[in-house]
Amino acid sequence: MPTPTIAFLTYDWSFGIKPLQPNGCGWYRAYLPMKQLKEHGWESGIGIPGFSEEHAFGILIPDQKAIHGWDIVVLKLIMLQRFVDHVTKARELGQKIVVDIDDHMEGLEETNLAYKTTHPDSNPDNNRDHYVAIIEQADALITSTPFLKDFYQKKYPDKPIFLVRNGISRARIAYKGYGKRNPIADNNTEIGKQKNQRVEIKITKID
Repeated sequence: MPTPTIAFLTYDWSFGIKPLQPNGCGWYRAYLPMKQLKEHGWESGIGIPGFSEEHAFGILIPDQKAIHGWDIVVLKLIMLQRFVDHVTKARELGQKIVVDIDDHMEGLEETNLAYKTTHPDSNPDNNRDHYVAIIEQADALITSTPFLKDFYQKKYPDKPIFLVRNGISRARIAYKGYGKRNPIADNNTEIGKQKNQRVEIKITKID
């Protein structure tokens, strides 16, 4: 069976520079893992998020169109209000959502610049409350920081959380496709069929 396709989506880009390049965090938390997966033969991509009600998340291309068909989507530093509903819809369509949680927004001190810029009162459309809502819906979380792994593991004990330092070893990834076998929804409806035609991903722990 084919390997699952993985898209890394972020708004962390050096806008105004041609050709467009991912910014600092976008570079080492999205571009580098994407590049590593492609070197191992996986179909992977990186870009600005696009979305449709029919195909879920995709990579935005010119003319407001998007490349869709991704099995797994990794979101990096996404805190927009509309993404809370987008994630819900994407999961209904069978897309797996992984959130990179290296950007810690909980318990910020008032002296921290991010406290004001991500506060719901000063930034109602793009704030840390939406970030938390997106994290809560995610199928899995990844981080490069042991502290954050421990923090979120205690907060979400039933959610898979993986320590990933700027890439994932191909040997640690296992995948399996499901269709009629092990259905999770009614296979007599279109929505049910979309949910059942899924790929489940597991990243093994390092001993």
